Amino acid sequence: MDVEQLNERNVEKNRREEVTALFGVYMMCIFGFLLLLIMLGSCAKKGARHEKPIGAQFTAIVVALPAPNKYEVHLAWLKLGGIPQGWFIHRVGTDEEDVLFEQLEAEKDSYSDSNVIAGKQYRYEFGFVANTGNIKVAQKTVTIPIDFEISGTVLNPRLTNFNRIFLVEGARIITMGENLVINVSEVISQNGIIESFPENQTAVPQGDGRAGGTIEIHARSGQGTLFIYGSGENGGDGLPGIKGAIGKKGIQGKFAISTHQQVDVVCDCGRHAQKLERLIDEGSVTATLEYALEKTRHRCILQPGDGEIGEPGGTGANGGDGGRGGDSAAVTVEITEPNTLEVKAFATPGRGGHGGPGGVGGDGGPGGEPGNTGLDFYHVCRNAQGGPQGPAGRNGERGKDGAPGKQLPMRLKMGARS
Repeated sequence: MDVEQLNERNVEKNRREEVTALFGVYMMCIFGFLLLLIMLGSCAKKGARHEKPIGAQFTAIVVALPAPNKYEVHLAWLKLGGIPQGWFIHRVGTDEEDVLFEQLEAEKDSYSDSNVIAGKQYRYEFGFVANTGNIKVAQKTVTIPIDFEISGTVLNPRLTNFNRIFLVEGARIITMGENLVINVSEVISQNGIIESFPENQTAVPQGDGRAGGTIEIHARSGQGTLFIYGSGENGGDGLPGIKGAIGKKGIQGKFAISTHQQVDVVCDCGRHAQKLERLIDEGSVTATLEYALEKTRHRCILQPGDGEIGEPGGTGANGGDGGRGGDSAAVTVEITEPNTLEVKAFATPGRGGHGGPGGVGGDGGPGGEPGNTGLDFYHVCRNAQGGPQGPAGRNGERGKDGAPGKQLPMRLKMGARS
């Protein structure tokens, strides 16, 4: 073997040794990197076990207080892992301005927040305090309910989207026959009253009374005393009848006739008599004496008749009929849980209206005039009288009374009581 071949073999051997060494270094690096990852993961797990309780449970419950629109949020948690340095609660309102932050001792397991406003929504973030800072575990969002408080008299309120309804002493709801539905969590009444109409409410004359509508109360619980008067409106009274018409005037009496004693027919004495009367009015004594003399020469041949009696007055119109009474309200009260609310409910239909009185009979007609004395020139016939007034007409009949309304069913279910 020559020198050149020997050199080539040595070079090839050295190349193989270098490749083997490099491969060993490469495998050492990979093994070291994997070992480093395993060690970092183990450290992370150990740190996590020290900084975060496992399965911490967090609840937020809205609790009602006795006064209207007063609530508090009761927060509670259950620690299931390691021991933290403390707890924190972070509250944020919907406007992002109503912020509260509380840090509590590790021994605490609850917190009550009474500084809340009815109708607002709040987000509560809960967590624990660790060396690395505050770590949030959970969050809850709650909405504070709105209550409705009634004092004095309220006409047909719209009671929707309220949690509780308060009727203070003297409170009165009047529906005026409109439907009323109360669907709340709790009814709190201090002798409050719900009624369809004010007492003795009456329809317009001859009008039918309105029905009491429906009064429904659905609640989970209640306390106090509540009065319900589900009455119908009374029917309107009938109008009085119109007075009868006045009777016609009686017929005039027959006319009078006088004449000269020497004739049996009407004499032509009228002009002379009228002339003498005119002179007498002017103060003539001669005319007065002559008129008296002529009167003795005349006699009455047809006495005047008295006027006849006036005709009866017209009959009065009948009174109007009374209106029908309104039906009572349909009352339903349902309280699902045991409670101390006492409900005193009454469903009374409206009475029918009274019939109106009949109209008074019309006045009798005036009596007829006495007979005409235009042909009794010297007034020798008797003085006739006017006729008497006619009798009054009959009174109209009284109107019919209206029928009462119907009594609709009433259902009360107070927890286990019905």
